Amino acid sequence: WTGSVCGQPCPEGRFGLNCSQECQCHNNGLCLSTTGQCLCSPGYMGDRCQEECPVGTYGSGCSQTCRCENNSKCSHTSGQCLCEQGFIGEWCDIRLCPEGRYGLQCDRKCPCHSPNTRSCHPMSGECTCQPGWAGLYCNETCTPGFYGKSCSEVCQCQNGADCHSVSGECICAPGFMGPRCSVSCPAGKFGANCSSSCKCQNKAECSPADGSCFCKPDEGTCECAPGFRGTNCQRICSPGYFGHRCSQTCPQCVHSNGPCHHIMGQCDCLPGFRGTLCNEVCPGGRFGKHCAWSCSCTNNGTCNPIDGSCQCYPGWIGSDCSQPCPPGHWGPNCIHTCNCHNGAHCSAYDGECKCSAGWTGLFCTQRCPLGFHGKDCSQTCWCQNGADCDHISGKCSCRSGFMGQNCEQKCPHRSYGYGCRQLCDCLNNSTCDHMTGTCYCSPGWKGVRCDQVGVVVVGNLNSLTSTAMHVDTYQIGAITGIIVLVLLVLLLLVLLIIYKKKQKGKASTMPAVYAPAVRVTADYTTAGACGVSRPYMGDPLRDVLQATAYHGSSISLSSSENPYATIKDPPLLNSKNSECGYMEMKSPRRDSAYAEISNSSPAGMSMKLN
Repeated sequence: WTGSVCGQPCPEGRFGLNCSQECQCHNNGLCLSTTGQCLCSPGYMGDRCQEECPVGTYGSGCSQTCRCENNSKCSHTSGQCLCEQGFIGEWCDIRLCPEGRYGLQCDRKCPCHSPNTRSCHPMSGECTCQPGWAGLYCNETCTPGFYGKSCSEVCQCQNGADCHSVSGECICAPGFMGPRCSVSCPAGKFGANCSSSCKCQNKAECSPADGSCFCKPDEGTCECAPGFRGTNCQRICSPGYFGHRCSQTCPQCVHSNGPCHHIMGQCDCLPGFRGTLCNEVCPGGRFGKHCAWSCSCTNNGTCNPIDGSCQCYPGWIGSDCSQPCPPGHWGPNCIHTCNCHNGAHCSAYDGECKCSAGWTGLFCTQRCPLGFHGKDCSQTCWCQNGADCDHISGKCSCRSGFMGQNCEQKCPHRSYGYGCRQLCDCLNNSTCDHMTGTCYCSPGWKGVRCDQVGVVVVGNLNSLTSTAMHVDTYQIGAITGIIVLVLLVLLLLVLLIIYKKKQKGKASTMPAVYAPAVRVTADYTTAGACGVSRPYMGDPLRDVLQATAYHGSSISLSSSENPYATIKDPPLLNSKNSECGYMEMKSPRRDSAYAEISNSSPAGMSMKLN
């Protein structure tokens, strides 16, 4: 039994504690789920139902007898007759040709000797003899020592007696009597069946075989009985001779204990042989002296005609070949070891592996191909939606999100996962993915469980009103932050560029003054700076020169003189100083092309031309 409450019987093919053992029944035999004992189907027998019913029997337990005739075969399961060619009928008892004829057209005459013939085959013309007759045309009696149907029965007669070829009744040799001719004739009797009386006189004894008289030694010469010799007839015939006065020569006995019998001349065959010359082996199923014993070998084992020992068919052992090879062994005398795996059964005959359900391959090491299961991988799997099929039972192992015998159904509403055993945690009328459990929120909701109010965006696209779309505020905030950050970076770059341009402008503001052909004739020119505003004083040299010219300084320009003047540290004028600043300008030197402007005291300012 199996199941959570042990209320279910073991599945087919299993038995024992927790159904852990596999049945070993063959040929569709059923096994008891408790003990594993096999209940064979009709036509089979044995512990594992591996044997067919013996010839001539059929049905459940091989208990019924076949009724088929004319050497037709009988089905071991149903008893139905399989007729040979030339016969028809339920029992194959109807000839196609009339008696005495055979051939396809029934146009040939049977060659059999009719009185001794049981039947003539309607197709081949082969003769089937009556009991006691043999030969190709049933015109020969049985070989001495045998009788009955097909001359296969062994006579049990002794002392050289023959037996009736039909009934097997012993025909005693002269001088013997009894059912098996084992008793000598009583005194005064001789001959066949001891039916004749001796006529010897003077108290002489007669031979039980032919009635000849034995004289007493003190009264004359002895007349020895057949097979004996000597003055007193105390010795048997010499080897190789037999009969009256040991005058007959023995035949050439082949397998015998020696020369022929000293009285009758018959060969004394060794165990396992028969025939007049002991040159015939005992027929199948017989052994021993005079082939008198029946063999006990079973399961197609062969019998030694001498001692009756059994040579077992591959897969069987034991004195009578009744024991199958132990599990895991096979072959003659079970000397080979099986190499089958995964609970496979090994044929005791040739070692072939009979795979258990779900396995295939030479040694049953391979699982059934995808899509198949069961015994011999002959059953088709019906699993759907990518489910795995058990290679033994065919049971479907559903993937996440599916259920049903064939995994054809999705998980019911509000469940998901393997076996649909997990419950969805989605809120506000949201749907749940049947495989992963992911929540698909309804419009207006967000979050892992759809438990947060979301943003609904309604727009018009291509003159069509779009559906409301949920926008996650977290995503909007992130995007806005990125945009602001980019703008700040751009603004800083612009300010940096402007600052650099201004610095460059300050560093390069009027480092040199181009004054071509300017000549100052006065040694000093003083430009009053009193009252001049700071912005004016901060103008370039051009304004200073203009201011100097405004005060009447005479300046002449000459192209031969240096057209440049260098200004160093232009003075800063303080409009609050009461004193006036002054600029002193001197004529430039001939060898200098620059005019140097130097800073004077805080009270004034002078410009020198070197």
